[in-house]
Amino acid sequence: TTFTYEDGATMIFEIRNYGSYKEAGSVTTGNTFWGEHGYYVEGQGFFDKDHNRMAVPEVDIPKTRGNWQNFIDSCKSRNKDTIFGSAEDGHIASAHCHLANAAYRMGQSLEIDPKTERFVGNEEANRLLTRDYRTGYEVKPA
Repeated sequence: TTFTYEDGATMIFEIRNYGSYKEAGSVTTGNTFWGEHGYYVEGQGFFDKDHNRMAVPEVDIPKTRGNWQNFIDSCKSRNKDTIFGSAEDGHIASAHCHLANAAYRMGQSLEIDPKTERFVGNEEANRLLTRDYRTGYEVKPA
């Protein structure tokens, strides 16, 4: 899925399963960030367009044990300050997945209004933003 933002920036979101990060010799799943001159694979390093490891200036990249381990560690410690992001960060990150799924299910490009978090001019797509909840577990609109 390609997301195009108001300022013209783009983000391509792609799902790959285990064993598909062969560019960097990795056989796991994780985050890869592509740029004009190469890419970064979390836990593996920086690579050029020909998949050769790149020497990069020393930068402050946080060392992590992964998002799931961070979640477990934060729950055990009951220290919300150790969580990698806020609830809003999680909402925005997961919203990209939901928006991509809605576009896929609709079979078309969709425009979202970031202020209302609704699709522009497409009520059929807006119905995909929620579901029928079991009695007693309804989510009330804000």
